[in-house]
Amino acid sequence: MKDLLEAHIPPGGRLGRGHKGLYDTINNSLHFQLGLALASLGVITSLVAQHMYSLPAYAFIAQDFTTQAALYTHHQYIAGFIMTGAFAHGAIFFIRDYNPEQNEDNVLARIKTNFDRTHIAHGYNPLMVKLHMASMYFLSSTSGPAFNAGRSIWLPGWLTAVNEE
Repeated sequence: MKDLLEAHIPPGGRLGRGHKGLYDTINNSLHFQLGLALASLGVITSLVAQHMYSLPAYAFIAQDFTTQAALYTHHQYIAGFIMTGAFAHGAIFFIRDYNPEQNEDNVLARIKTNFDRTHIAHGYNPLMVKLHMASMYFLSSTSGPAFNAGRSIWLPGWLTAVNEE
């Protein structure tokens, strides 16, 4: 396997050293291995959700759309949690186990470089999230002009009618 990865170099060498050093990196980091395993399992779980939805295995599921939607949502949630674990362990690998000298100009170095560029370019994201959360808090207050305008736009008295019945 190591020889196969070492020989896997892009034509012309325009993309760096290819996969040189990747075998040792994978075998020396449990977080890398766990991240790859979780990512694979997450993708498979998402595919299971898609296939359960589009190709129902049992006749009654084809007629019961609530069950179809519930199974699809259930498996997509599982896939999302598994992928979150994959991303977490990938991040732990890059923080704790990544060796820049061992992976100089290979595929991992190129991924990390592009990730750093993307992270810097989108550094404003937390600021924008805080700004929007503050504006939503302001707009949802019970004494502001937005609240008073919303009371007349939506069905007036609907909450009282629901609670009295």
